[in-house]
Amino acid sequence: MNLTTTALLDLSHTLAGDDLARFQYPWEALDSVKTLILTLGPRRSMGSIPPASGSTKPPPPPPRRSWARAPSPPASNPARPW
Repeated sequence: MNLTTTALLDLSHTLAGDDLARFQYPWEALDSVKTLILTLGPRRSMGSIPPASGSTKPPPPPPRRSWARAPSPPASNPARPW
């Protein structure tokens, strides 16, 4: 089983690709990836991250949840023995 970084990951799809390429196995890069994320995090907002290749517009927002309560069962519900 080939567990090398280049065999497991497509490094062209990540901002950390150049950094990950320096390591033979992906778990060797965990400290480096953590540092990269902490460095980029404050400087990047979601709007400044470039879209994935082929994407022309941002993804739609997630659907809103309704917090309304479900209707109560009728008082004559035979499932309620009391």
